[in-house]
Amino acid sequence: MAVVFLGTLVGTVNLYAEEGTDPAGMNLKEELAADKEDVKVQKDTMKTNAETAKAEEKSLKEQIKAAKLAGDKEKVKELRAQLKAVHQGNVQQKKGDKETLQVAKKEVREDKKQLRRERRAVRTERRAQA
Repeated sequence: MAVVFLGTLVGTVNLYAEEGTDPAGMNLKEELAADKEDVKVQKDTMKTNAETAKAEEKSLKEQIKAAKLAGDKEKVKELRAQLKAVHQGNVQQKKGDKETLQVAKKEVREDKKQLRRERRAVRTERRAQA
């Protein structure tokens, strides 16, 4: 009876190894999928932020142009200062977004490496049993 149980246990391990779905591997696959989704969300957020920033700066530039045509030098000066501040804020936001994206991409790479290591270990273990 012990031999049958052992054979069943080894068969189960081989089944997991062949399918690449051992419990630890599934967690890594799920984690990898979540990290990939995080990268996608970060990219979408960056794109939205960039579009918003571009529109805001464009609006200020148009206001500056209109103030110039009206001859309102004081208003032009104020709008230019505002544009400069907005632009600096947008640049800082873009840098922060890029850093966040790099961290997310690094997590994906690390998860892929770990998954490969585990698969390699399972294959090595399977070969040793054969």
